[in-house]
Amino acid sequence: MWIRRRLDIGWTDIAWGCSRCLLPGALEENARHRLESAWAGESDAVACLSVRTGFDLLLRALALPPGSEVLMSALNVPGMFRIVEAQGLVVVPLDLNPNLSPATEVVRAAITPRSRAIVVAHLFGARADLTPIRSLAREHGLVLVEDRAQAFDGLPAAAPEGSDAALYSFGTIKTATAFGGAMLTVRDPVLAERIRSLERALPPQTRWEYLARLLKYAGAKVLTGQRTYTTLCKAFDRAGADADAWLQRAAAGFRADGLLDAIRHRPATPNLALMERRIQRFDPARAKHQRQRGGRLAASMGHEFPVAGDPITHTFDLFPLRLGNPRAVQAALREAGFDATMRGSMTTAPCSNENPTATANAERLLDEILFLPLYPAMPDEELSRMASVVHESGEPPLAEKPWQ
Repeated sequence: MWIRRRLDIGWTDIAWGCSRCLLPGALEENARHRLESAWAGESDAVACLSVRTGFDLLLRALALPPGSEVLMSALNVPGMFRIVEAQGLVVVPLDLNPNLSPATEVVRAAITPRSRAIVVAHLFGARADLTPIRSLAREHGLVLVEDRAQAFDGLPAAAPEGSDAALYSFGTIKTATAFGGAMLTVRDPVLAERIRSLERALPPQTRWEYLARLLKYAGAKVLTGQRTYTTLCKAFDRAGADADAWLQRAAAGFRADGLLDAIRHRPATPNLALMERRIQRFDPARAKHQRQRGGRLAASMGHEFPVAGDPITHTFDLFPLRLGNPRAVQAALREAGFDATMRGSMTTAPCSNENPTATANAERLLDEILFLPLYPAMPDEELSRMASVVHESGEPPLAEKPWQ
């Protein structure tokens, strides 16, 4: 069985990270400085425990008035929406196009005198074109934040042009994972310093907590090999247990209860050191190769099986395939040894009573998208076989279904 996601880290990096946890703290005292300097210039990069930590710090530093509206892509991990609400702010969902980005007219219609910020998530590796949204943000004086947790493809030069902040994740199932950590890039140095001040006041994650995390996911990595994972799935089947639910729990970064207490920590120094190592050694050619493989896989399925997002700019953090009957295709793929899955950890933004259908398209996308495995360990012939299984499933063209 080809698992849906492989942990994107080698044993050498895991061993190196463990060794940092066993060294005296003084040997790593400059880890944050090195990491932030390497990322995008010391003046506008802040290393955080997680993307949710960085987002929480950003909102606290902005100090928006209670009741202010934060316009957000209608699809994200639930913690992002809870962070906004926990600070006395109001989430305003921005429904999505089939290419996974909010439509310009939807954003324009959502802006009110109470609007203060726009948060757009680049989902599953698909890159949203934010040119018109940036124009709207400038026109109305709104802070524009890009959530790039699923779209890392190498060191950025600075904050994305025209945006005020961007968030990148190096969590457990992310590209170039360090089993934790995130980078927050901020255009305004004054705002960045305010965020740093808040971050310095947080209690630190200990090196022993981080070591436990490394060891936990080292064990998980053992289970992600094709043969090992096949055996694991069979064991779950015999026990009448749900392997899919187990994987979701294992990959979760934080529990839903007590979220703010969990994210309001500084990353352990060894975490910062491993993040720097992973980022500095990341080869952009690898991202290009992944994009090419994803494009070929999409093309091999034909236009009647469209990939969510534009394959030309897709980084394929996941391979999201839109289908009319994804559960039937999922069953066929699993029978053939491919661990396809639906929904994952994503959820839709909360809707107000005045606009209960504000996330209708996002909900539909969750029901239509099937995530296929796609990573370097999969040979090209296996990708071709996977495409053949999709074709042979007899799934009708999605284009026949209307889009509201």
